[in-house]
Amino acid sequence: MDHLKKQPIFGKIDDPTTHPFNLPKFGAIPLPKPSQKHASESGKAQIDDLVSLQEHLQTAMMVELSTIPMYLYAMYSVDVSGTPDEQTQNAQQFTFSVLREEMLHLILAGNVLKATGASPKLYLAPHWPTYPMDIAGHSGSLVLNLQSLDLQQLECFLAVEAPTTQGAPLEPDNYDTLGQFYEAIQDALIRLRPHYTNYEYQFAPSDNVFNTDPYGRGGIVVAEDNGSALSALQIIIDQGEGFNETQFENPPGSLANADKGWVMTLAHYYKFKSIYDTKPLPKIYPNLLNPTSNTYKDPNIALTSYWVDSVYCFFLLVIEQTWQASRDTAPTERQQLLNMYFTIMISIIKPVATWLAQQPVPEQPGKNAGAAFNFYDFRVAYKTDPHMTPLKQVKHQADLAIQSFPTAGKTVPQVLVDANSQCMNLTELPFPWQD
Repeated sequence: MDHLKKQPIFGKIDDPTTHPFNLPKFGAIPLPKPSQKHASESGKAQIDDLVSLQEHLQTAMMVELSTIPMYLYAMYSVDVSGTPDEQTQNAQQFTFSVLREEMLHLILAGNVLKATGASPKLYLAPHWPTYPMDIAGHSGSLVLNLQSLDLQQLECFLAVEAPTTQGAPLEPDNYDTLGQFYEAIQDALIRLRPHYTNYEYQFAPSDNVFNTDPYGRGGIVVAEDNGSALSALQIIIDQGEGFNETQFENPPGSLANADKGWVMTLAHYYKFKSIYDTKPLPKIYPNLLNPTSNTYKDPNIALTSYWVDSVYCFFLLVIEQTWQASRDTAPTERQQLLNMYFTIMISIIKPVATWLAQQPVPEQPGKNAGAAFNFYDFRVAYKTDPHMTPLKQVKHQADLAIQSFPTAGKTVPQVLVDANSQCMNLTELPFPWQD
């Protein structure tokens, strides 16, 4: 896995101070440093105050967010057209299972952050994941890419989800695994015992998003006290990596051709290991490495990729605003937001991103396109015309993509027509979306 070793710094930003928590530059600086007042028994610095705890929780959300486009891109690269073989089907389903749980982890970290009195943020221009990039704060400078689900990308996924060694030290700012990072946050919760609030704003099982899956691997937890907050973070640790004494324990030997139902109960590392161990590898499209929407020369592909950028960013604003909508005082607004989750991810992003993954790139023979999941800056058009809300910009971008086909003398693909019609089911954001 030599390609996972230290690479040049990517994804630098200019001003990390634009967010009150002063998040790290992706691939440029480490995780926020804990206060140096005290050290743990191991001699490591520890998280000693509420501000540092909130910094680490917000950063945890951004670390989770940095993996989501990577897993989405890999999942859509799997070619399940026609009659796919079992390995190809399993690869897509295992990757989707991991993706779903990464979204859950983002929500759980956000719930704990909201409970401490802060406002979780996802739509952050200065801290947007830009590929290729170093995963924030990792001691080995692990490089993330948007890439097809090939052998190299599977090795990267295994490195990202690598299990923590039992007895490994807590690592709040220079971790070897995500488990160490989250354990350092758990340690801070135990020592600081923050005041918990905002219960009615947090995601809850009654919201019917990211609930427990059929395999009983955990779902939404409302952080009401130290016990529930610690449980929320433990779900992230266990689902992602697993330890020998958990239900997600390290399976012995190879996972080649392992029972699908059993693999679905395992931690992320072992789901990817099952794909890695089983030969032949899944059938995939030859998608570009780390594409950006503005580099596509074909207007049909470029405008469709911008459409995905816009609706993905809109989705993150929808999640942000769900933490602003109280179940007690704004139940209508909250339900309007929740109603858009399935429509955006399944009825719009999935079919459009799948279509992109299937399209040959004329300027690069032998390569296919892919959804870039770039930052779509809603502020530009909004500053010029305040009536151009994020939703109106999403719909406008969808219209531009659709109209580009007859302009080029082509028929609009039906899958894009259907996805465009689903944009009509989206509703305006109920709260101000700019800080």
